[in-house]
Amino acid sequence: MSSNSIVWEFFDVSAVDESKAKCRLCNSLISRGGKGTATYNTSNLMKHLDKTHSEQWAATKSVRSSKSSQPSQTAAGQLRIAAAFEAQTPWSR
Repeated sequence: MSSNSIVWEFFDVSAVDESKAKCRLCNSLISRGGKGTATYNTSNLMKHLDKTHSEQWAATKSVRSSKSSQPSQTAAGQLRIAAAFEAQTPWSR
């Protein structure tokens, strides 16, 4: 399971059936789609949030998108190419 998706702030994988996720807001069990761990996805989870908890979902997406303007470094701590070019100093000739 990839925990990169914002939806995992609202769900936990069911302890009884890993093909389902339990909503932390209403305790509903929602199918994770797919036919196995390699094909599970978050589409149904997003639809549940959009239809059932639209205000909380919209607020969380808004906060996440304002935080996620592209960071200047990668997860490995390397500068992103745009940040590297901005940080360069011209050669004096």
